[in-house]
Amino acid sequence: MRYRCVIWDWNGTLADDVIASLKATNDILARHGKPPIDLAQYYAYMDTPISRFYEHLFDLNEVPMTLIGREFSEFYPRYFEGLHPGAVTLLRTLQSAGVRQVILSSSHRENVERDTAAQGIRPYFDEILAADDLLAESKEERGRLWAIRQPFPASEMVLIGDTLHDYAAARYIGTDCILCAIGHQSREDLCRAGVPVVDSLAELSAFL
Repeated sequence: MRYRCVIWDWNGTLADDVIASLKATNDILARHGKPPIDLAQYYAYMDTPISRFYEHLFDLNEVPMTLIGREFSEFYPRYFEGLHPGAVTLLRTLQSAGVRQVILSSSHRENVERDTAAQGIRPYFDEILAADDLLAESKEERGRLWAIRQPFPASEMVLIGDTLHDYAAARYIGTDCILCAIGHQSREDLCRAGVPVVDSLAELSAFL
């Protein structure tokens, strides 16, 4: 294992929550009298910051991101069910090997803390580097500031995520990146990054 630290994305990478997010989005649309979207549209619209995704669905001057964030936070827990297959085994294996693990997420810290605790995996992480608000904005600077405080260089870390934003964050921080085509962007999109793309956490485990 060449890495001393794994920086995990949460939503879509460890959390199997694409359908939960789609359902929560459709609940928001329904509340505002708009038709639902399907999974193909969800993938096509996905972008970061997440406001770019919602620009396809709303006039953000009429329905601001602060309101969308509150409503998503209201609906999402109704649908979130758990982790991707193999997540717990991989987290345990890495911890046993002495690899540090953190979560770098655009989601609200309280929500990530709640869901990792509910899934019984909070003890595997040294830190949760999540947001202080519900706007789901960029996490690049938060990750960079954390990385420069560590006693080992970014070259000994790897960021694992499921979106092109995770790749951008890895480049900004200076770490390697592995993308998982199991989350919020299609494999076709992820392959544009030119970094390894895996199709399951079992494949990721073998790759690591």
